[in-house]
Amino acid sequence: MSKDELGDYLELVKHEFFTLRVEWRLYRSLFGTNAETVELLNKASGPTANTLERVLFERTLLGLRRLTDSYHGKKRNKSVSVNGFVHKVPSEDPNRLLKKSGWKDVFPSAVV
Repeated sequence: MSKDELGDYLELVKHEFFTLRVEWRLYRSLFGTNAETVELLNKASGPTANTLERVLFERTLLGLRRLTDSYHGKKRNKSVSVNGFVHKVPSEDPNRLLKKSGWKDVFPSAVV
């Protein structure tokens, strides 16, 4: 794999991470830091505020799952995840990076 391809993959992972970060900050700003904001949202429309809170929280959880997902999919449609670096970085032992990073203990299913 060339440096350009690895750089492109890194940019995709960074984009996923920054999107997740923005969504989490939005959730925290609306529902996690100020009780007055939550009261105002509930007063304006309780069911809408409840739905918005649930959707933002679930999107955050799904974003975390996507970032830590195993590297799988069809040839052209591989998932973009941190675990994909194990497959992208040239190495004689594809588990070397995983072992060195300590992620093997956190995500045992990620071991190739």
